Amino acid sequence: MKRTLSFLILGAVLLAGGAVHAASYRDAVSVPPVEVFRSMIRYSDANQMDKITGSLIVLAPILNHIKEKFKNDPRSDIENAIGTGDSAKVLRSVQALVVWDIKDLLEESLLQVQTSVDQGKTSIKIARMEYEILSPAVQKRNFSSDQVIKKAFMNLYQTISSDVYSGQSSAPNIARAQESLIQIGLILGKEFLDLG
Repeated sequence: MKRTLSFLILGAVLLAGGAVHAASYRDAVSVPPVEVFRSMIRYSDANQMDKITGSLIVLAPILNHIKEKFKNDPRSDIENAIGTGDSAKVLRSVQALVVWDIKDLLEESLLQVQTSVDQGKTSIKIARMEYEILSPAVQKRNFSSDQVIKKAFMNLYQTISSDVYSGQSSAPNIARAQESLIQIGLILGKEFLDLG
């Protein structure tokens, strides 16, 4: 039931966004990445490493993009964690992959709003859906960090949705959007990427 609801919400988000995510590497993934990430978390909890390996094949276009853009190789990190047999390390490496994808989506959203506010909003909505996968782990470590991230997502969405931003590159709004993005990135980096 929950899975079906997620697919329906994702479909509505994509339709409401006006156009399916513009990046061709995302179009090449046959299943919504948020669903693959959610499954990978379940697989790591159930110690089903073969299914995580299969998920990496599905996510190949995104993994390749992240490796190229961020000079980080989450596929190797996950495969190395699987090799250790330590399900906690596998979980941590899958969570890190989700963080890298959120980072990519949010950075992309700031570029997209220059030509299509709807596409930018869609990327933020998808990133927020991906964050929901990580939210329980963040809450467990630091409840207030989770609240700060959720508020930053809301601020980012409201900032790019504002009439002032639409059709204009308003410096104060861009600065506010970047501030929200940095806030999200700093906390996620600290919690999942050992960056702080």
